[in-house]
Amino acid sequence: MTTMRIVRADSPYKTINTTIATDSRVSWQARGVAFYLLATGGDISPEAIVEQSKQSELPISLHVARQIIDELVESGYELEE
Repeated sequence: MTTMRIVRADSPYKTINTTIATDSRVSWQARGVAFYLLATGGDISPEAIVEQSKQSELPISLHVARQIIDELVESGYELEE
C-alpha cells in the first residue's frame, strides 16, 4: 500500500511521490485531487475537497468527493495527515 502523506509546510516547493501519475487504476479526476492534496497539504475530508473545488469552473459534489477518496483507498493509497 502506498502512503500519501500530507506534510504542512510554508515552503512553496515540495517533493512529491509521483507514482500515482502513471497508475492506470486511478482516474484522472482522482489523480488531480491527490496531487492537489499532496502539493497543498490540504484537508482530506470530502467536505473540504468540495469547498476547495468551488473555486474552479467545474466544482464537484460531496458524493463525487467521497467517490474519489474511496477510489484512492481502494487503489491502495493510504490517505493520512
